[in-house]
This record gives sequence, structure tokens and C-alpha cells, in this order.
Amino acid sequence: MHGGGLLTVDTTQDGVGGTLLTERDISEGFDRLIAANRLFGAELNPVIIKKSDKGTLFLFRKLPSRHRMLSLWQDLFSHHISPEALLVELAGGLQWFNHSDVLLLFGKDRVIYDCQIRRANEAIGHITLALYRERDRVVPFLPFPTRPGHRVVYIEGITLSAQSTGYASFLFRRYERLFHELGFHLVRLNAGLSVGKYYWAKEGFDCSDRGQFQKMQDRLWALVRRLSLPVAEQEVRQLTHMSDVAAFRRDLKVPVWRDAEGYYTLEHDTAHPEEFLLPLGKAFLLCAKPWDAHKVI
Repeated sequence: MHGGGLLTVDTTQDGVGGTLLTERDISEGFDRLIAANRLFGAELNPVIIKKSDKGTLFLFRKLPSRHRMLSLWQDLFSHHISPEALLVELAGGLQWFNHSDVLLLFGKDRVIYDCQIRRANEAIGHITLALYRERDRVVPFLPFPTRPGHRVVYIEGITLSAQSTGYASFLFRRYERLFHELGFHLVRLNAGLSVGKYYWAKEGFDCSDRGQFQKMQDRLWALVRRLSLPVAEQEVRQLTHMSDVAAFRRDLKVPVWRDAEGYYTLEHDTAHPEEFLLPLGKAFLLCAKPWDAHKVI
């Protein structure tokens, strides 16, 4: 492994779901990544995350204690995989793409994977994943005590060039299989990331907040009425999953307008000069507000 370049780690003794590793194996893996400038302490930068996909999603911090790092690794991976093998699994098998500037970061309660996505010598995107474990309440409506809950992959940030969304589909199908094998249960994200709100629904992500989903149904019905489309309200109310919304009434095309950065609106203005006719569900989601999404893996 060489600082700042592509990932090149020898993991011939590691694997996914094989023999359990010892704490010494894990600790020595930490040491090698630290020596290679691949492992740091960090915390997420909430200012950047709330503002846009651009900028540094995390701030470097001092590494937690070795005891805390080992405890977090055990909680997330049960010692089924080493730190180096995890990086190779996340960055490998990507056909003609590769990951560079790969980092493994330890936060207070999560491990963060961060890298640049490249095709040949061209940078086409960036991805940041946070791996953590939810806490479930032992007694409903009381904040404490809690017990370990689902293991979660949270997509903190992803940017891809417009021509690379096919790569995103390939990447996340591979990651779903990998993290399922490692004992993770959910992928979560905010469906306002640059790959697109329609894209995540098409890929099987659902709205995590049912109240938010109902409001989207209300807005979809309002759009139907405003455009006087031949759609019954019952058709809208029967939608139960975001993938249903994405595929809704493909036979009906409605106008949308796009700006120079690729964002869509249902209202024509000078900032959105390009007009397109798109299927109703797709048009609605491309113009929708961001929504909290999840997918069971």
C-alpha cells in the first residue's frame, strides 16, 4: 500500500466469513495501515454534509485508544475480517474502475471508508461510507437502557459524473452482497445525494419516515390534479414503496426542466432552460425534496 495511490495490500491470510481473527491480528493490521498513512481518527463534518456534496465530509482527529478501536471493530465485524482485507474488499473487483486515496477512519462510534473513484487516469467521483451499529431501546419510549441493534452502512456522500451511474448500480449491488456476508442489515442514506432521488428509489430504497412518504403521496396527488392527468386518487394512495413511485404511470409523460448542474423542476424558469418529457413517477421524484432512505440487505 502506498500513500496517496491505489490500494495494494497483501491479504492472503484474510477473507470474509473465514476463520475468526485474533485481537492481535486486528491490532497489527491497524499498525500497518497507520504506517501506510491509511488509518486516522476523524469525525464527520456536519456543516459540509448539510450544505452540499462538495467539500470534506470529515475532520481529522486523534485516533481513539487501541482498546476502543478493537472494541468497535469487534462490534461491527466480530473479527471476521481484518482492516486491510476490508479495504481490499471495498476497493477490489470493480472491473475497469478503481479506488484511490483510500482511507479508513475511526470516529466516536463508527468506522468511515473514504476514497476517490477513478476510471483509468480520470477521477469520476468520490464516496464516503460510515459503518456503525444502531442502538435499540430495551423499554419503548425510554432513551435508556439500550442494546445493540442492526449493523448499518450509511452512505454519507457520493458524487459521480453523469456518465457513471451504471457504475453506481454495479458498485452498490456488490457492496450489498459484501456487507450482508459481514452481518450488516441495512443501507441508509439521504436521497438528495448527487446520484439522484429517482435513482435510489429505482434501486429499491424505501422512505424511512412513513409520515414523509404520506406527504410525498399528497404532493404527487396535487401534481396530478394541477396537470389534470387521468389518474384516480386511489392509485396514488395505493403506493406503498418508493420503487412503486419510481415506476408509477410510465404511460403518462409530463414536462420537467433541468438546469446546468442537472437538477430538475416542475416549474419552468430561466435557471432551468432544458425541457424534457418524462414518465410521471420519474418526473415527480427527480423534482422531489430529499428523503431519508433505507434498504434491507
